[in-house]
Amino acid sequence: MAEVIGVRFKEVGKIYYFDPKNTKLETGDKVIVETARGIECGVVALPNKDVPDEEIIHPLKPLIRKANKNDISHTSLLLHTQSLQHCNIPDITVHESLYRDYPK
Repeated sequence: MAEVIGVRFKEVGKIYYFDPKNTKLETGDKVIVETARGIECGVVALPNKDVPDEEIIHPLKPLIRKANKNDISHTSLLLHTQSLQHCNIPDITVHESLYRDYPK
């Protein structure tokens, strides 16, 4: 048996197990963890619990820390930037439409 936390990176995404490193966490806590993709911010979906070794892919990646205000702000900015990149309106079109009917 190993103590784990379950973390999600998307609102309805898969839950991944991480080693909590003796930190007690609650559902909804934002955390910084090491993943195969690097350091990421996620949300605790399953608080600390013991899980049989057969259900774990070893070695467990560790919890780095509970997310602080700077981590949360940085993550929000990244998500906002990524969502803007998916807009299909070119900057010049937005710019021209703002000024087209403006009196000269």
